[in-house]
Amino acid sequence: MGAGRIEYLEAALRVGPNKLEKAMDLFRRCASGQGLLSCVSQYVSRTPDRRTLRFTADGDPPIEQAYRTHRISPALPEA
Repeated sequence: MGAGRIEYLEAALRVGPNKLEKAMDLFRRCASGQGLLSCVSQYVSRTPDRRTLRFTADGDPPIEQAYRTHRISPALPEA
């Protein structure tokens, strides 16, 4: 799968949205407990239109942002 072959990421996963949401929540709590910082990234397609990639079927903004959020150590240099 690649280069625009799926409409959204969850369509390619072999786990249901509820189980995935629980895993993401656990990861978020663990990262927060370790003092990691949140950093939101943007993902665009490699196709000529460079459209924003979707993670969910309905494109719900808070859930989409959760998928785009990375956790990074505050000890890393800004570069």
